[in-house]
Amino acid sequence: MKSVEEMSRQELSENIVQSLVHLTEAENHYHELKKYYKSPGSKYYEWSVVICIMTLIFSIFFWTVVGYLVNLPTLAFVFFIITAVLLFKKGLPMLTHKLEEKFFYSNQRKYHESFKDIMDSLRNKMNEAADAFNELCVIPAPYDHRHALERFDNYTSYFRASNIGECINLYETEMQNLEMRNQLADIKASQEIQQQLTGDSLDEIRSSRKQISALEAAVSYLGNEASTMRERLFRK
Repeated sequence: MKSVEEMSRQELSENIVQSLVHLTEAENHYHELKKYYKSPGSKYYEWSVVICIMTLIFSIFFWTVVGYLVNLPTLAFVFFIITAVLLFKKGLPMLTHKLEEKFFYSNQRKYHESFKDIMDSLRNKMNEAADAFNELCVIPAPYDHRHALERFDNYTSYFRASNIGECINLYETEMQNLEMRNQLADIKASQEIQQQLTGDSLDEIRSSRKQISALEAAVSYLGNEASTMRERLFRK
């Protein structure tokens, strides 16, 4: 088998297409297999929180009674704080794990046993497709993933590249341009936010200036009225 550097554009294109076929097959089997694996979600954590809160409420009455009986309320309060910290720091995760193991993972193991043949078949097909991909694909390791392979397929199919070196150069250039566009988009978004904030600040400043001008006018008017009244009084 030729090395990747020795392959013509047509040979490289065919290799990429066949590699994508095996990769797609492996991914499809993986997603089918993944359907049989479910997540416990947050339900058991929420149950654990409720249990811990109920336990904490009970501990309030317990330590209150203990403090009353031994006539050491401060010490009982300290023990209550220690109980609360240990309950939520140690007890909560431990209780969550126990509930998941009791009500979820044990049932999931039984569920897997009932579909064992189907899951084993999907797992074997996935591994076979992955092995076929690894054996066939000649693209270097940093680029043997779906996004790069699909771009390489585009380059060779539309005669944009005729060998692996040109494919890699084009891909790296595209990625650099994409990164620059993303950075420019972030800068533009940041500038728009700053302009909006600046605009809001300017509007506030203008509004404040108008209020100050109105107050100055009112003060000036009152001063004139006071002067007029003083003049009238002195004339009398």
